[in-house]
Amino acid sequence: MIQSWAEINWYEVIRARGIIPPLPKRKPDMPGGRYIIDAVTAFDIETTRLDLPIPDGAMQNSHSFMYVWQFQYEDITVMGRTWDDFLMMTECIRSALEQIKADDNLPTVPRLVSFIHNASYEWQFIQGIYHFNNEDVFLRENRKVIYFRMYDCIEFRCSYIQTNQSLAELTKNMGVEQKLSGDEYDYNKIRYPWTELSDYETEYCVRDVRSLVACMKKRMEKDGDNLQTIPLTSTGYPRRDCKKAISGKPLCYQVRDMKPQLEVYRMLRKAFRGGNTHANRKYVGQILKDVSSYDMASCYPAQQLTKKFPMKPYKFLNDNLDLNRVLKFVGLGYSVVATYVFLDLKIKDGVTIPYLSLAKTESSGFLGGIDNGRILYARTCETTLTELDLDIVIRQYHFDKVLVKSAMVAQKDYLPEEYRKVIMKYYDRKTYLKGATDDDEVYQYNKNKALVNAVFGCSCQDPIHSEVLYDDGNYTNVNLYDDPVKAKEALQKAHFPYQWGVYVAALGRHALQDAIDAAGDKMVYCDTDSVKVIGDIDLSEINKKRRKIAERMGAVAKDRKGKNHPVGVFEDEGKYDRFITLGAKRYAYEKQEKHGYLHITVSGVSKKVNPKTDTTYAAEELEKLENFQEGFIWRQSAGTLSVYNDKDDFIHHTPEGDVHITPNVAILPNTYELGLSKDYKKLITDIILYGDFVDRRE
Repeated sequence: MIQSWAEINWYEVIRARGIIPPLPKRKPDMPGGRYIIDAVTAFDIETTRLDLPIPDGAMQNSHSFMYVWQFQYEDITVMGRTWDDFLMMTECIRSALEQIKADDNLPTVPRLVSFIHNASYEWQFIQGIYHFNNEDVFLRENRKVIYFRMYDCIEFRCSYIQTNQSLAELTKNMGVEQKLSGDEYDYNKIRYPWTELSDYETEYCVRDVRSLVACMKKRMEKDGDNLQTIPLTSTGYPRRDCKKAISGKPLCYQVRDMKPQLEVYRMLRKAFRGGNTHANRKYVGQILKDVSSYDMASCYPAQQLTKKFPMKPYKFLNDNLDLNRVLKFVGLGYSVVATYVFLDLKIKDGVTIPYLSLAKTESSGFLGGIDNGRILYARTCETTLTELDLDIVIRQYHFDKVLVKSAMVAQKDYLPEEYRKVIMKYYDRKTYLKGATDDDEVYQYNKNKALVNAVFGCSCQDPIHSEVLYDDGNYTNVNLYDDPVKAKEALQKAHFPYQWGVYVAALGRHALQDAIDAAGDKMVYCDTDSVKVIGDIDLSEINKKRRKIAERMGAVAKDRKGKNHPVGVFEDEGKYDRFITLGAKRYAYEKQEKHGYLHITVSGVSKKVNPKTDTTYAAEELEKLENFQEGFIWRQSAGTLSVYNDKDDFIHHTPEGDVHITPNVAILPNTYELGLSKDYKKLITDIILYGDFVDRRE
């Protein structure tokens, strides 16, 4: 049954649910310091895009407005059609909460928590009809909200950030009534607040909030949480487990002392880099046959469970800085992070995946060759590396001389046993529950699969990130990096030593390099934990060593059949009949065993599947692998473009009535064109011409 907000006695409804007390030792202005109504609620809006005549000189003139909103309070469903209705409902809720404060003699007004899936969207509309201060909103970045509050007592939290899953994925994984497919809901239809909705349209709207409430209730029930304890973000779960694991003395003091000082952090920040994703320039743009794919099992957890990390505070080396001194410390097993200046740097013959990234180069002179952002040769190249990165650079490049501008060292050891036990617990559960069909086990599998990888995300979060301030529609980014006092405070507040995150990524790249080197000229493409090669390659010796290390470190899990699964080994993921790449995060392949199955991975192109054909819309647009070339344009699968109309405040007149257009975000269809940068295109062309020359000469 769907009700109007005015039909509900909000005091009685809220009063009946009870109150969750604050967490121990929390003041009212601290997280977990307020009383919370023990009711799970959700909010959502549906909007219409209005495409008005485009003025001269403008690119577009699109605006959006809300035509229906839904609010789910436990099993009560409320619908409204205007923002005035919404504001009157929230005023009633506010009044009820204030009455409960008075009746129970509470120190503060209790809060009502409401989840919004992708709250940043609703925020753009609501901040145009209600005045917010900076204290009312918690922003991850500009326009990306974790939560916002009205009247300081109604808190809207982003459930997308909390779960890191789309609503369709969340409802499926939680085993609750799933949201209806948007494919049958015509988003191009213009609906107004007075437009009568069909039964299907109404069900589509309310299903979202009903299923979201069901998901969040089940999520808290299975994890032993309530609205006071549930983390605000998906990384909050592993962070909570890991913090608890290392909270005992004296380990907590050891971890505290490892947190880097400002100068150490600055070096670590320069050295941080993500996964190694690149294509062999020799094969870019070519359709290759018989390509195999090998994936590293749980790449980042493997490093955390089996490798050594900086486990003592860093110390700077002050005298006699040269490569030999650096290598001496490396040989003694130290972590060494240093800034190098390479002179007359040149890639060695046969190197397929150049390691040095232009984006991580602090200064360079005459870059004579760039391979899609990777350095082939340069007169000078200044960059900051860990000893693991240095090892790869020395193997891949010739250089006349190298200067060491600064260097710092720290003793290495394995991560704390208590910390590793948390990761291993996740990996054990994920491995054992893989292939489960029971609803509860499916939930636990998906949960632990996410958790085992999320520990890396916790450790590599930049502790000195920009702080976003909000004031009446304006966003200001405050860079804490430039404020030594605030920067030092942020470093000490960090949950884990930042160097752990830097080294997880570095160790992962170093582990991947083994497969890249083993592939030799067969190497086609790599991405963080996988390689794609022509034909087959022998990784048995690499796997033998890794299996032995995993067994020694207890980093082996068993599946339901009792089979052992050590972390870090390369697994054969099968073959592609035909494969093509145009560079990092842009490739496509065919598998004839799946009736000509065409798969596309392009950053910026949707992977949404057409339920009628079980093929992605992007693949249907591409039609065949031969079309995966520079200049191809996706028009239906390229996602959307968000246009923020922060200053909108006008009346749109229609024969049926008027609509007040307030600040909004208009979602427009987008296109994506496959392209190559000028330098990259020239490099690929030169390789092709040289290959033709060699063929003619032979």
